[in-house]
Amino acid sequence: MKLTRDEIWSYVHAERRALATVLADLSDDEWATDSLCAGWTVKDVAGHVIAHPQTRLRDFRDAVPLLIRAHGSYSKTIYAQGKLVSDRPTAEIVADFDRLDGSRGHPPGTPVRFALIEILLHTQDIALPLGRAHAMPPVAAACAAGLVRPLASSMGVRHKVSGVRMVATDVEWSAGKGALVQGPMQQLLLAMAGRPADRTQLDGAGVAVLPGP
Repeated sequence: MKLTRDEIWSYVHAERRALATVLADLSDDEWATDSLCAGWTVKDVAGHVIAHPQTRLRDFRDAVPLLIRAHGSYSKTIYAQGKLVSDRPTAEIVADFDRLDGSRGHPPGTPVRFALIEILLHTQDIALPLGRAHAMPPVAAACAAGLVRPLASSMGVRHKVSGVRMVATDVEWSAGKGALVQGPMQQLLLAMAGRPADRTQLDGAGVAVLPGP
């Protein structure tokens, strides 16, 4: 599924606004709730999400000491950065979503689709543990899937998604070879990104190998 840059940014901005609406009325306990990202609370993920449009080249240089302390581990470096950017009052994090509304900033050297992946998945990382349903736009999820699937190995699920054929039932999208898994694009994207998919919405012989509750 191909979208223009303008179309991608339109989805990114709409999804950020939707997430900001969720964050605006969270209680202290909800901010402290564990997200779907291991070791990160809802607050950590929210801080990471809104740090994304503010990332500049100098931030990569500043991350070098963190990378060294993490013994070269990219995932541990991102974890440490996430903790740093979220170490501030929740009101400031929420205010940043408003201040950066419409921003097209994104980390240097990353494709625009990465901004779409970030907001689609991290919104679910926050919403699902809180019991807040938020539907991904199927077209946006299909666009993101084209980049997420090749990254499955870095998300620890390549061995699970490489042996199945995924077919969306709400948008024209399919990928892979093997046992069939079909269902809403949102659930397919969650599965290929290592998040727990709602298996009650999926059909096919390949469902059994996917991440899920």
